[in-house]
Amino acid sequence: MQEKYIKKVLDSMMRYYGYNLLEIGNIEGLLSQWAIIKEIGHQKRLIVFTEFHEKIDKVYLLRYLNNQGLNNVEIVTVVLLDHNLKGLGESGDWSASLQQNGEKTIIVDLQKNYITYFDESVNEVINELANVINYNRPKNQERKKSTATFILIGINILVFLITAYLSNSLFNINDDVLVKFGAKYNPAIESGQYFRLLTCMFLHGGIIHIALNMYALYSIGPLVERIYGRSKYLTIYFVTGIIASLASYIFSTGLSVGASGAIFGLLGAVLAYAFKERNNIGKDFLRSVLSTLIANLIIGLSIANIDNFAHIGGALSGVVLGEIYMNFFRKKV
Repeated sequence: MQEKYIKKVLDSMMRYYGYNLLEIGNIEGLLSQWAIIKEIGHQKRLIVFTEFHEKIDKVYLLRYLNNQGLNNVEIVTVVLLDHNLKGLGESGDWSASLQQNGEKTIIVDLQKNYITYFDESVNEVINELANVINYNRPKNQERKKSTATFILIGINILVFLITAYLSNSLFNINDDVLVKFGAKYNPAIESGQYFRLLTCMFLHGGIIHIALNMYALYSIGPLVERIYGRSKYLTIYFVTGIIASLASYIFSTGLSVGASGAIFGLLGAVLAYAFKERNNIGKDFLRSVLSTLIANLIIGLSIANIDNFAHIGGALSGVVLGEIYMNFFRKKV
């Protein structure tokens, strides 16, 4: 129960409040080898999880953090009670003890799913955690972090509905309609219609095509938007999408449409992030992203009429752009 609970808290705190995952290993007193960390002003805040009566080896923990290059870290301990408070003594007894020890501690009763004690010096964490453990999604923050993704999805759907109406079909959009609306069509590009390298990203050949691409964008977009920020996210999307179209133009003569080149660009940017932060967030995430990218490339190569050159161009440019942002423009935790 505790492991599942901690995972939900970690996922939600990262998704809604900008924390990053940190692998801290098996440290005595901790319930999980994972913690979350983010920069707060001139210091960093680390949130770890333990059980009541367990004493964290903070000397070892601080030494570990220093070895990872993480200094000036405020440690907030979330204590999980997996049983009733009866038998633990009066609440004042253990709260006074925590205050005397200078602990920045939050105590959560798992049975009631309720915060029973907290140090007022970490009110911000209390507000974040209260939303998370009560499963009240901070919708305003979720919407704010994913606005660009939803706008992109909305534009794609709107354009698709217009082309579907003109084609009298949801399943097979007419090639003439696609060309008229800006598909990647080599003869037209050669005549100077370079805008097609951009407009083709918002066209799709049928409802299944757009459904798969929009589901992928909905799945990966908010993550990239949170990691890099909205402006960089949009830059990655459009730059990698255009490069994907350019790769398709150079290496393929066929008509081409779809957002998948840009989506592969987002995957490439996540891969750059996962590689750069592998020591902090763990190598499992890196392996997961890499295997997803490779699997999708292999699927594309095994299916006819898939623009693999666009996928490869998008993925490679996403990795490069992600590396540039991670190394030169992104504020490090």
